[in-house]
Amino acid sequence: MTALRAQDALCQHVLRVNSGMRPVERNTPAHNLIYAVFSDNPGLATAEYFLGLVPETLAARYPGRIFADLLPTHCPTPVAATSPLHELLPRMDESGIDALPVVAADGRFIGVVTRTSLLSGLLDQEQALLAKTRYLHNTIEQDHQRLKNWSDRLERLNRMLGELFVLTARNPSESELFISGVRLLARLLGAHSGAAGILDEVGRVSRYFYTSESPDEREDTQQHAQPVQPPCVEVGPQCTACLESAACDEPLPTNLKPCSQNSSPLVIQIVDDERVYGHAYLCHGNSGNGFTEDDRLIADNFSSALSLALSGTRERDERKVIEDAAREMERDYRRLTENLPGIVYRFYTGPHPRWQVFNCMLEPITGYHPEELPMNQVLALSSLILPEDRPKVLEALQRADETRLPFEMSYRIRHRNGSVRHLLDRGRPIHDAAGSPFIDGVILDLTEHKQAEERQARLLVENRYLARRLVTVQEEERRHLARELHDELGQSLTAIRADAQLISVLAKDCCPEACASADAISEVSVQAYDSARLIMQRLRPPMLDRLGLVSTLQESVEHWQRRNPKLQWELIIDESVGGLSDEINITAYRIIQEAVTNVIKHSCANKVELVLSNAKTPSGASMLEIRIRDDGRGTNPDRPHLGLGLIGMRERVLGQGGQFEIRSQAGQGTEICAWLPKQGLENTGQAEKPAETDAVSLAG
Repeated sequence: MTALRAQDALCQHVLRVNSGMRPVERNTPAHNLIYAVFSDNPGLATAEYFLGLVPETLAARYPGRIFADLLPTHCPTPVAATSPLHELLPRMDESGIDALPVVAADGRFIGVVTRTSLLSGLLDQEQALLAKTRYLHNTIEQDHQRLKNWSDRLERLNRMLGELFVLTARNPSESELFISGVRLLARLLGAHSGAAGILDEVGRVSRYFYTSESPDEREDTQQHAQPVQPPCVEVGPQCTACLESAACDEPLPTNLKPCSQNSSPLVIQIVDDERVYGHAYLCHGNSGNGFTEDDRLIADNFSSALSLALSGTRERDERKVIEDAAREMERDYRRLTENLPGIVYRFYTGPHPRWQVFNCMLEPITGYHPEELPMNQVLALSSLILPEDRPKVLEALQRADETRLPFEMSYRIRHRNGSVRHLLDRGRPIHDAAGSPFIDGVILDLTEHKQAEERQARLLVENRYLARRLVTVQEEERRHLARELHDELGQSLTAIRADAQLISVLAKDCCPEACASADAISEVSVQAYDSARLIMQRLRPPMLDRLGLVSTLQESVEHWQRRNPKLQWELIIDESVGGLSDEINITAYRIIQEAVTNVIKHSCANKVELVLSNAKTPSGASMLEIRIRDDGRGTNPDRPHLGLGLIGMRERVLGQGGQFEIRSQAGQGTEICAWLPKQGLENTGQAEKPAETDAVSLAG
């Protein structure tokens, strides 16, 4: 407490007067009145005008005198307003006076301190100190009692937390732990009864249960002087159900809220990391009183521990679910790998390589058990790989390990029975959670597939040879037929025409009827000769053997243009085209002939362009390039072609060891391309395709 000053103990009965004034006569003297005498206007009240103090008792004794005559011989020195009281009393004793004038810091007279006012101020301070001491004592007693109560509460909280941890150690389910934890909370707070609701993942009430009391607690409650109203649960606006009469874990409506007529329930939210597990509704305690803020604080601390326990249980359950799912996935993976027709493996790279197999296909493919192979090598099959394939396999594995890119490679191994197996190895480099590198892959046995491919290739070669042979025989037969038609039928028709003309001349005068018949025979023979000539042209163009491919095409284009005047024809032939074999000549001519027929019949084109030029394959082989372009309606090159025209063209080209392609889009015309080896298949072998096109191949 702050020490008292002179300004705090001023006398309340001080009257300021002028030295020339006389005291006022009073019937009853005011013994506690003191006159402060000034030499000038008392209103100035400054220390330089202050003359002294005159008590009322002295003024009453000499009523006729002025105050200047009543002043003592010695004027007391004024004291500062901030002077401590304990210093003023000794000063009064030393001076033998009972009052001291008090001035402010600026010299103004502010009052008088007397022995009585000084002692009264000290007494008031002492009484204030005594009152504050009693208040502090009571506060300390209350705090001590509260600390004792909190100590008891914390002891119960610690005991309940111990039981909660024991429950958690038994690995209960999340729901069981929640129910047991809320019942421990009810015991901790001494709740008479209550209920709790468990929420599902989306926050809806999935289950309600009740916090039941023990038989001892029920007996204590019945012995209470004023038994409390049994807690009830609101089910509807005007419908309640007693909690004590309800069976534990009985399902209730989702809008259930427990309450009591005497007090509101204590609602505790069990929440952790924004995950609300549920709400506990606890009614009043066994004593009948409601819950306090301290009860809520204890409940919040316990609910936090319960939330952490529930979170741990949930994480344990989720981890168990994940582990079970992982084990099930592993079982599924193993079942799946057992059904794969290949070796499913994992190869751990690094300083300690290790090869692991996940199914039982190693023995059927290689003839060896895993124990018989070096599983700690870069590739467990390394000793089985044919020597000529081994370097490229090791190089591919090293490159995949460095680049961490998926790879695919094929190689051959020697089976235990001595046969050669063709394998396809596909893998992907991966890093596990610890950063260790490994490769997951599968090795497929392509032996049967390779054998089927070889058989198919042989059949394709045989079929191509047969098709080429058939085309050759067909062309030879056509040439023979054309020659026979020219030599036999042509001469016969010429002789018939000559005889008919002779008969017409001889019978002109004697038999007009015979002359008319002879003229008719001559005309028919001419028509028959023209038809035979056209057939010979189709069977084998005579100019093709005499003048070659270029002249034959030029004449054919003129013929086509006469028969189709609406089409615009353009023939472009490289000057270097020439020196072709008979097979290449007739093959090129037949391809162009069939392509032009398709254009005339199906394309609805306005322009046709024929191009013959030389081309080179990537290996430098010389090829004859044929292109037939039109601006017609086009077609879909991916659609299966049921007609014989395109199939015949393709077989003719492939039979000569060439390449055949068709490029087309709807509404943008069609382009047929063919490349033929200029020297024929016998001299060049299987021809290569020139490096020039991105078209769709019909050769398969």
